[in-house]
Amino acid sequence: MTSDWKLLMLVSIIYAFTGLATANEKSLVKHLMEDYDPSVRPVKNQTTVTIVQLSVVLQNFIEVIESSETIRVNLIYNSFWTDEYLTWDPLEYDNITDIVIAANRIWLPDYIILTRSRISELHSTFHLCAEMEELGWHQLVG
Repeated sequence: MTSDWKLLMLVSIIYAFTGLATANEKSLVKHLMEDYDPSVRPVKNQTTVTIVQLSVVLQNFIEVIESSETIRVNLIYNSFWTDEYLTWDPLEYDNITDIVIAANRIWLPDYIILTRSRISELHSTFHLCAEMEELGWHQLVG
């Protein structure tokens, strides 16, 4: 009976702390998204340049068409930029230093891939999620 009681207490404590962390993250996301407009470039001074770094990795070849000298490929890309509106002090949110949020909730840079055969646009529907850090850096996984 004593071991059952200890196990119940341990599970209750773990559940309580897990709920607390979730509440802090929820509070942080609510704070960040309040009055946030994803259609506006994420700078406080409009003369500030938004630098977007892009990392592209060739995942695989889908098709090689010799007659037209074209190839179809799958790419994995990550992009990094600073959003001046999505920053926070980790000490105010239980030392949370990064969160993951749906990419459709934040400003996204536009990409256009130019090829010899046609122009392909990477629409935001391809973006899955964004990892944000407290200083406003984002890693977009697409």
